[in-house]
Amino acid sequence: MNEQYADKKGSDAGAGGEEHAEKLIEQLHARARELYCGQRLAKRSSAVAIAETFGRRVTAYHGLATGGYTGDGECGAIVAGRLVLAEFLADSDPKETKVSQLADASRRYQQAVARRIQAQGSPDFICSSLVAPFEDYDDPERLSFCCSVVGDVASIVAEIFYDCKK
Repeated sequence: MNEQYADKKGSDAGAGGEEHAEKLIEQLHARARELYCGQRLAKRSSAVAIAETFGRRVTAYHGLATGGYTGDGECGAIVAGRLVLAEFLADSDPKETKVSQLADASRRYQQAVARRIQAQGSPDFICSSLVAPFEDYDDPERLSFCCSVVGDVASIVAEIFYDCKK
């Protein structure tokens, strides 16, 4: 979801708009998974995969990579999803106090993440807690789980962004 995607969203109100949006959301989901899973492209951190999926500069997103390094901190994909929403929905003027659209989107995002991302009994969304059921970080089941998280985050962000642009 880059600026071009954002521009198209405003014109989706007519017939076929919902169908077009669903296709774009599916494409973003697939793209995020492709970037993170590293099967056809070089593997990236979950946060970088989310940033790239939405056409954002990735430099700062590298700082969210915790899983492969320490396991400490909230899942990079989940944090990156919040940041992408803020990049698109926050006012660029730091003196501006109108935050209702971003606040609403953030609430919806947190609710959707809690509802759709299965924590497999994890008490939180800390990376090491989420992947604790897997014996080894290189476990294919762990990779599959994390690929699903990355794809779901991309879908959630795209759905919320689409709803905000209606």
